[in-house]
Amino acid sequence: MFKVVREHPKVFWAVIIIIIVVSILSVYEKQKYKANPYEKQIGNPPRENKVFDDNFYYEKLTDNEKKAYEKIKDAIVNFKGGELTFDSPLNGKEYSRVTQALYCGEDDLFYAIVNVPMTENNQSVSSVTKNITDIKEQTIVKCIILLYPAEGINEQGDIDDQGYVKNLEDLKNPLATMNEDKKSTVLKMQQASEEILNKVVSDMPKEYGKKQAIDYFLDWMDKNLILDSDTMENTDKLSNMTEVFEKNYFEGCTSCVVDGKAVATGYSKVLTRLCNKAGISAHMTIGSWKYSGSYTLVNVDFEGKQVYIDASGCKKDDLWNQRYISDTLMARNMTISDLFNDEK
Repeated sequence: MFKVVREHPKVFWAVIIIIIVVSILSVYEKQKYKANPYEKQIGNPPRENKVFDDNFYYEKLTDNEKKAYEKIKDAIVNFKGGELTFDSPLNGKEYSRVTQALYCGEDDLFYAIVNVPMTENNQSVSSVTKNITDIKEQTIVKCIILLYPAEGINEQGDIDDQGYVKNLEDLKNPLATMNEDKKSTVLKMQQASEEILNKVVSDMPKEYGKKQAIDYFLDWMDKNLILDSDTMENTDKLSNMTEVFEKNYFEGCTSCVVDGKAVATGYSKVLTRLCNKAGISAHMTIGSWKYSGSYTLVNVDFEGKQVYIDASGCKKDDLWNQRYISDTLMARNMTISDLFNDEK
């Protein structure tokens, strides 16, 4: 350190000055933002007198992707778990777009996980590359649908060193056979969550504009949901798929309103659904938060201004205690997934 200072004093002091200037500018910008927060700049435009379908990502799918989407959704809704073969094969980006559209769509399929995309020869493509979008050829022919009520939900797949699923035939029946008690639990949770969300919207004053309505929803979530930080920090400790569903997926979807415990994604899904039910077109934005992995925000258009909402408030320290943020502040903290850019 001291040797560097002696040999390159100008460079050293230039770096120090840059660090000081950047720090001062950061503090200044923070104070300026807090003095005039974005939520006070967006107004309170009226809501529309309609219920929006959350089909933001679905509408961006190609025809082939939509066919895959519909086939997966049909299997999930009808409790048909296990192996599913696509009508036309997909490449890595296409498969990822389909699964994101399902994950962020109107139908909150909290009891289903779409996983293990495979080639025709039952090779898991995840064994070929860490980033599935790197697979440019349309080699994904099938996948596995894991349903919470499946009798074999906790049975392990036997995958060899080359990624081939050796016991796929043995898994088919256990994954396709539903436990009726668990299926009944899922249906009751679906009904209960819809009733709760509908009541939240109906209890809200009818004259509220967009901003007032979202404030109302955020306040309701703060009072009725508990953030499950323990699950968020310890997902690697879940020992089987039943736990993955009950302690992660159930809390990461609108089903979280039933038991009142949610992870951050659950807050985003609840706010998105409430907004759409209340005449405010909204969708989830998925990305990678700086230093801390994947995260979701809720995107709402305020008469041309793109507003991103941190529904859970988890990132308040990075966002200067703001929940309504501009696209500029969002971009400084989160890199949005590029699956749905203009290039198909």
